[in-house]
Amino acid sequence: MEPTLPCVYRDGSRYLKTYEYFHKCSTEHQGMVDFFNNHLPDIMSSAINDNSVQNVIGFGCGSGPLDLDMFSAIHRKYPKVTVDYEVVDPTVQFINQYKDLLSKTSGFDYIKWNWTQLTVQEFEKENKERTKKADMIHMFQSLYYVKEPGPMVSFLQSLLSKNGKLLISLVSGDCGWAQLEKKYFREISNWEECCSFSDDIRRYLDAKGQLYQTYVVPCQIDVTECFIEGDENGGLLLDFLTEVLNFNQTAPPELRAEVLELLRDPKNSVESNGRIMLGSEYEVIVVDQLI
Repeated sequence: MEPTLPCVYRDGSRYLKTYEYFHKCSTEHQGMVDFFNNHLPDIMSSAINDNSVQNVIGFGCGSGPLDLDMFSAIHRKYPKVTVDYEVVDPTVQFINQYKDLLSKTSGFDYIKWNWTQLTVQEFEKENKERTKKADMIHMFQSLYYVKEPGPMVSFLQSLLSKNGKLLISLVSGDCGWAQLEKKYFREISNWEECCSFSDDIRRYLDAKGQLYQTYVVPCQIDVTECFIEGDENGGLLLDFLTEVLNFNQTAPPELRAEVLELLRDPKNSVESNGRIMLGSEYEVIVVDQLI
């Protein structure tokens, strides 16, 4: 069937509310921080030399907290390294929140910040002839809505320095959240893009014979409030998970019932201490320069 329900991304203020509440319910941030602390410094060792300047590009950085944790983990091991960092995000509200966070946070004077308000697709169009190479490019969920993520990966690989690393973080195609997206995305979300998962990227890299490493980031989303009739926060979270604006009000009752059933399916979530925790594992895929 043709998608008929309005997409939450069409309402910027509503989307920001859903995004913020999602992060309150998700363990994603702590999972990524653990990855940064336990793996990232070693991953970047071949690209980093003491006293060197590291050129870094970040896509989909949101309001900045995850970036600061990432750079902190690198700086603890490589304290003499300075960073020339280009933040790329299409949402002006996120960029402003990021700048506000920096104004209230100390300890990052070793980073030169540059701000670019573009989608990843727009960035590609404007940087086809880019000569400045990056020692690290990271993408937190930014490939999720790229129609052809494979060629985008190859483009970003072409921007890497000799020992540079491309870090792609995406939801695992096997987790509970992905099952919701795969079953209902095209049916219910009136949005022209398509969703990509980590397994889509791995298949592309395998077909191209590209070497890569993968790291699983355990993550869960507390979806308990979604099952409370009339709960405002549950409504925000359902909007984010289904990508439908005001899902509780706009979705037919039978569709809402199906979505809630899927969220509570033991294959997709676990119930513990009265809470319903939806599986939302991430994979970080680390890719080298294009060969």
